[in-house]
Amino acid sequence: MEYIDAEAKLQKLSLEKKKHIYNEVKKAIELLHNKDVVFGDLRISNILVRKEQMEEQVKTVLVDFDWCGIMGE
Repeated sequence: MEYIDAEAKLQKLSLEKKKHIYNEVKKAIELLHNKDVVFGDLRISNILVRKEQMEEQVKTVLVDFDWCGIMGE
């Protein structure tokens, strides 16, 4: 697994791409909440961002689900 300095990389992104990443993370959290799952460790280091090879868009992925759990348990 490669190390990604997320904070340094995110600082260099345009405002448009930062908004896109925010919206992607928001959608992912909403999907989890719709299944009664809580993502317990949301922070920059647990958000991976990769530029798609053939596109200008970025792909956003949440990682580190160790602190996830079912709501109410």
